[in-house]
Amino acid sequence: MVVWTLISETERRAKIIDYIWKKSLDEDPKITKSSIMKDFKDSRPMTTYQITIDLLKEGKLKMVKPKDKPYSQIDYLVINENDEFNKIYNMFLEIENIIDIIDQPINEFRKRKPVSPLDSSNFDHDLANEFHSLLEDLIGTFEEAMPILIQELLPRINRKIHLQIDKQILKSRIIELYQKFMIHVGSEQTANQKLDSIILRLGHIDPKAPYLARIKKIDPILLNDSQQVALKFIRVLENFKNQFLSEQKTTEPHEKSD
Repeated sequence: MVVWTLISETERRAKIIDYIWKKSLDEDPKITKSSIMKDFKDSRPMTTYQITIDLLKEGKLKMVKPKDKPYSQIDYLVINENDEFNKIYNMFLEIENIIDIIDQPINEFRKRKPVSPLDSSNFDHDLANEFHSLLEDLIGTFEEAMPILIQELLPRINRKIHLQIDKQILKSRIIELYQKFMIHVGSEQTANQKLDSIILRLGHIDPKAPYLARIKKIDPILLNDSQQVALKFIRVLENFKNQFLSEQKTTEPHEKSD
């Protein structure tokens, strides 16, 4: 049974959709309009019922007869997998599942961090470093993939999803997934540490830098323009750090929420 405090229609719709999707993964879900109202005990059962009807009218849900009782008066609700909203929502569930299952091995990897040779004469330092490299590769692929997924899904949502309330639900799910990703899979570096590294790299874009000598000869104007962009970007990042990350210690590790 799901018990809610007072929530908006958008939140209620999102919770009903999430409930039906996750319930449909059961071996024999047997979802009905009545069972949804029964499981969602709150002060607005008719609103829950009406949203369920709306989802049927919009084609997100379908009604089917029990396979073993084709002439039954009972109609079960199933997900319409051809609906565009459901295609995107299902992809979110798949991404969330990967984040969930990868959490444990990543935690195990992090226990095997490289240590100083002085820490223990019996510790296999080479093996620890291999574990750390594997961890960095694993996290790195996630950090590369997540922006690509978001980059492709956001315009698709804007283009293919017509109801504003559905766009809001899907975009909220993107934010939730990215936050979950950062908590469970993200690098152990703090935002301050990551931005410091980026600022350092941007600072290397300098016409006086020896490694840029050939470019300076070929196109000094382009190099100078690039440096000006880098300097402006550094100012933006420093401003961001001062306004939003001033309380974050640069030495503290990435922390998980409870």
